[in-house]
Amino acid sequence: MRQTLSGKHIDKMISEISKESVSEIKLFAGSGENKKIIISPGLKLQEPKSGLIYTVMSIIKLNGNLYLRCQRGDGTVVKIPDSDLKLYNRL
Repeated sequence: MRQTLSGKHIDKMISEISKESVSEIKLFAGSGENKKIIISPGLKLQEPKSGLIYTVMSIIKLNGNLYLRCQRGDGTVVKIPDSDLKLYNRL
């Protein structure tokens, strides 16, 4: 059975992880053939300090590190490291 995770589901998962292990959050759940993306294109993220809202366009891997390729409302494309994901609010 397939289930779509809402922003509330993702927030709940993250809040259940201790602060010491927050950097270990993965963009995927499972492994091998059962590996599934839990963050996907269309997810909205807000940077709390500036209030800027970013839309996830894709997940990319550069030099062994995962990044969220996002677009701001003005069309600017940015790469957000998965390690910084904890700094953003999910909308």
